[in-house]
Amino acid sequence: MIKLNRAGQVAGWLLVFILMTGYCQHYFAYNYFYAEQFYLFRFDSDYAWQTLSQPGGVVIYLAAFLTQFFFYTYAGAVLSALLFTMIAWQMSRYWKRIAPNILAPLFYFLPSVALLWIQTDFNYHWEGTLALWISLLMLDVCLAVRKNLFRWVITGVWAIFGYYFVGPYGLLTVAGVVMADLFTRQTSQKWWALCLLIFAGIVPLTLYYKDVVLEWRFLLTSDAYYHSRLNPPAMLAYAGWACLLNLTAACLLSRKTFSAGRWGRICLPVAQIVLLAWLMHSGSLRYNSVKNYEAKTLDYYCRTGQWQEVLDFPGLRSDRNMMHACYQNLALSHLDQLGDRLFDYKQCGPQGLVLPSNRSVNASTLLSDIYYQMGNVALAQEMAFEGMIASERAVNPRLLLRLIQTNLIYGYDNVAEKYIRLLEQTLAYADKASRYRQFLGHPEKMKADPELGGRYACVQHLSGLTNETQLIPNLEQIIHSNTSWRPAFQYYGVMCLLSKDMKAIRDFIEHTKGMPGMKPMPRLFQEAVIQVHEGEEEVWADYGVTPQVAQRFKAYRQAVLSARRSGQMYGLQGSYGNTYWYYYMFRRL
Repeated sequence: MIKLNRAGQVAGWLLVFILMTGYCQHYFAYNYFYAEQFYLFRFDSDYAWQTLSQPGGVVIYLAAFLTQFFFYTYAGAVLSALLFTMIAWQMSRYWKRIAPNILAPLFYFLPSVALLWIQTDFNYHWEGTLALWISLLMLDVCLAVRKNLFRWVITGVWAIFGYYFVGPYGLLTVAGVVMADLFTRQTSQKWWALCLLIFAGIVPLTLYYKDVVLEWRFLLTSDAYYHSRLNPPAMLAYAGWACLLNLTAACLLSRKTFSAGRWGRICLPVAQIVLLAWLMHSGSLRYNSVKNYEAKTLDYYCRTGQWQEVLDFPGLRSDRNMMHACYQNLALSHLDQLGDRLFDYKQCGPQGLVLPSNRSVNASTLLSDIYYQMGNVALAQEMAFEGMIASERAVNPRLLLRLIQTNLIYGYDNVAEKYIRLLEQTLAYADKASRYRQFLGHPEKMKADPELGGRYACVQHLSGLTNETQLIPNLEQIIHSNTSWRPAFQYYGVMCLLSKDMKAIRDFIEHTKGMPGMKPMPRLFQEAVIQVHEGEEEVWADYGVTPQVAQRFKAYRQAVLSARRSGQMYGLQGSYGNTYWYYYMFRRL
């Protein structure tokens, strides 16, 4: 066995922490940003009491406190790597106490590797990771007590109160103490350790028969650390089983000695580490779904307003994925390029502008952003509520900000203030929420604000109820309510273009002619004017068609005639693939 002094051990574990941090940051960075949205830790006594008073409330409170820091770059990777390293270190200490002659790094890290995989599922509760670490820490504390009676008393107290603090993982502490006593103690009193199992059952039985917790799986398994309304994946149980494997293996090997020779003492640990690295990475690639990770990445870019990063994202599949297309076109709208560069990017039809709602958190949040950009404040608010309802804890700071914005626009200051107070109790969102406080009771300030004022003008003259099926009529009303709101013009016009509805295109051009929101007229709309009035060149300029676009159309028309004669129509895409004329003639809906 390789012997390291204390300094060497500290250096080794520090290296593990650094490598784990780099690995988590490289492969899982956007998982942390996404997970942060489903917790809302508040520095508030009522929140603390409501959380701490429930079973497992202590670890829930601590998990929410830690995940609030995931808002900041690198914090998620650092905190998760620290927890994973501490769990592995605690497991190595158990082996050192029970089987000091065995060096088994593969076993030490198995629970941490399993937790690394499950963290990629945003339905997983981070309190599970904290609960496991605290339970292993208490196991180490209990085993450090040499006198049997004192050790059993401490373990028994933990079995009762610790379970209420951390949940089912607290049972691992009891299991570890019992197994260690039975396998390693030489006294006949060791069998009394089995009485600890009775203490371990007191709290779960009480919670079940008092109807506090209605299902046994939430009392005795790791299902307690997953979305309560969903069926958890099999990998959720891996960390718990890996801990039990460690406890059992260490006890069974406690009296064994192995002579591996000089090279064996070096090669065996190295081989275990190599196998562990392969296992960890292959599992990460399997469980960290590429599609889900891409969605989390795009969600983060959208949330932070990194619109060019959305357009440059290498995994963008906007011709096959409606959600990707919606992110892409939303980015173009924010950059005021939707009507100019729509066909510079792949499209999947009208649903690539507004995807159908499926009441999920992802879709509802994205739709809220799209409707808010359009100026459709009512649907933006509705989708924010849908996203909140779909969230397990019914809290989402991003959607709470949207509810503040929409209620201010509608003049519901009391409702907006309620949400402002909630976010002012947080660490990462207090400043953003406080910014909106200035508008309470001051509608004139709200109307003058570049963000809120423009959208207020969009709804000022709207009438009637709205829903998703009324999107086109709503956009027509918004355009006439705020004749300067370009996002509404561009979304409405592009919907007409993508559907190839010439009547709708003609009506759109006629109704919006001369409105400020159409000046300067986007290039694709100019091309649509020519498409509608192809034989009326004398009116093109009246609609805002520039000489450059007119000249390009003439070149395009000549190129089409030449291509028909030569039978090489495919050659047009290189020069004219980003025009509406090419889309109208050659692309299918």
